[in-house]
Amino acid sequence: MKPPWYESAGLKEWLLLVIVVLLVAVGIKDGRISKASLSNDKDFFDAISKFVSVVAIIIGGSLSYFRFFRGRTFREKMVIIPSAGRVAVSNGNLHWLEVELKNTGSVAVWNYRLRVLAQLHGESEPIQEVHEFVKWPCDAEKREHLIDVGESSYEHALLFVPKDVSAVSFRIMVGIENGTVWTRCVTVGNDTSKC
Repeated sequence: MKPPWYESAGLKEWLLLVIVVLLVAVGIKDGRISKASLSNDKDFFDAISKFVSVVAIIIGGSLSYFRFFRGRTFREKMVIIPSAGRVAVSNGNLHWLEVELKNTGSVAVWNYRLRVLAQLHGESEPIQEVHEFVKWPCDAEKREHLIDVGESSYEHALLFVPKDVSAVSFRIMVGIENGTVWTRCVTVGNDTSKC
């Protein structure tokens, strides 16, 4: 749903221009603005004009740099690099998933949440959430987790898959507190005879 002021978003600038024109007209009518007063203070107005021009150029240059050249400045950027494989066990396969979370942004990523869903491709194709991650040491689990700029963090998950499943698709989702979510998928075959 659009906010109530959405329809008048372009109107504000025009209203400001009309107000400035009306103020100048009232100043001319009352005699506060005249040719004589403008010619007496022309050095003052020239200095003000140059100052405003310099400020406008600096602001415009900064905004264009951040908008067009730098991209999402001061935003988190992350690349998810998954590696997956399987190990044959007696009644199925143990699939492993290693996820590298690489921070390519210009700020640190704090307290990310990792969620992995596995879709088993077979007869019924159920989707289940992967809960079996290699655990943090007890004291480290309670601390804040940080991925600094240019650094990576690694997570490792395990999933048992029965032999009647032909493949497993892992959907990896990483989210942070401000609502940004990154997603990546990887599919691994379940047939060990073709290895």
